[in-house]
Amino acid sequence: MLYAENLKKAYLKGANLTKAILVYADLTEANLTNTGLTKAHLENATNFNTADTTGARFCRTIMPDASTNNSE
Repeated sequence: MLYAENLKKAYLKGANLTKAILVYADLTEANLTNTGLTKAHLENATNFNTADTTGARFCRTIMPDASTNNSE
C-alpha cells in the first residue's frame, strides 16, 4: 500500500496504485495517466481536478467527495 500526502506534480504515469491511501493528499497537477487506482482511497484529496487522469482505471475507488467510482 502507498501512503502519500504531497503528490504535487508527481509523475505517476502507468503506476499501479491499487489500494493506495491518498486521503488528504495534494494532487496538484499530478500525472496519473493510465494509472491503476482500483480500491484506492482519495477521500478529501485536494486539487484532484487539476490532476491528469486520462486513461486511469477506477474500480471501487473512493473519490475525494467520498463517492465510489466504478468506471474502469
